[in-house]
Amino acid sequence: MPPVPARPGEPALAVPRDRPYTLLTLLDTVMLRYMPLLSLVLPLWIARHTAAPAWLVAR
Repeated sequence: MPPVPARPGEPALAVPRDRPYTLLTLLDTVMLRYMPLLSLVLPLWIARHTAAPAWLVAR
C-alpha cells in the first residue's frame, strides 16, 4: 500500500493518528509490566502466606 500523506494539522507520525492501535499498545505495555507480579510474586505470596497447599501454585 502506498503511504498516506499527513493531513494539515495532524501529527507527522502515523502511529498517533491510529488511535485504536495506540490505545491497544499502551494497554499491552501496562499489562506486560504486571506479568512478573502475576507470574512470580503472586504464587510466592500464596505459597508462603496462606494455608493453600504448595502444589496449588506450583508449575
